[in-house]
Amino acid sequence: MWQHYLIAAIAGWSGGFGWQIDWSKFEPGDIGPPGCWVCKGIIGAISAIILVAIPGVYTEAAGVGVLIALSFFAGTFGSTLVAGVQRMTR
Repeated sequence: MWQHYLIAAIAGWSGGFGWQIDWSKFEPGDIGPPGCWVCKGIIGAISAIILVAIPGVYTEAAGVGVLIALSFFAGTFGSTLVAGVQRMTR
């Protein structure tokens, strides 16, 4: 079972950065403290693990491809949601 969480964390980490990283438009202070370039990945990994843990057995039965896709989109959604809330509070 812990392997599913590891796969979810890796896919969520990459999904947290979005579809592609454009380093020319990279602003280190987007999410989290200033200069935290890993905060998007951490938030993406955490949101992917949470989304995999909620359905539990159904995620295991769906297969690895569905697990990776679900985790990637969960990481993208979680990172975008936190960034939007942070920008809204500024």
